[in-house]
Amino acid sequence: MEKTKKITKAMILSTIEMYFSEGDSTEVLAVVDGIEITANDVVMFAAKAQEQIAGKAKKAKEYTEKKKAKGDELRDAVASTLTEEFQTREDILAALDAGEDITIAKVGARLTSLVKAGIAVKEEMKTVTGRKMGYKLA
Repeated sequence: MEKTKKITKAMILSTIEMYFSEGDSTEVLAVVDGIEITANDVVMFAAKAQEQIAGKAKKAKEYTEKKKAKGDELRDAVASTLTEEFQTREDILAALDAGEDITIAKVGARLTSLVKAGIAVKEEMKTVTGRKMGYKLA
């Protein structure tokens, strides 16, 4: 079975723009609520909508890059607190002393990415309260 690409709004708007720009741009296509809609009106609407879609995509990309950069800062901070001795997530969070903005889950996520990258290793260790995962530099 062939994999088909999804048809996007931008593709549809581009098609509409191409279709209606080929004929007489002053031809009245419809009258809605007493207003005449011409081919030129449809072309202008499609062009404006495409600009809006492109603007939203650009903002979304900027937001993602900003969010990713912030995450990378936290990952670097977590990596810098790792030592040759095993530490729990709680120990690493306490060493960061970053305030309420950073949670144990965020630290755990960064530790997981460091383990996947080969920068850190994890191993189960005994603590006073039971067994927990410990992390150290690879």
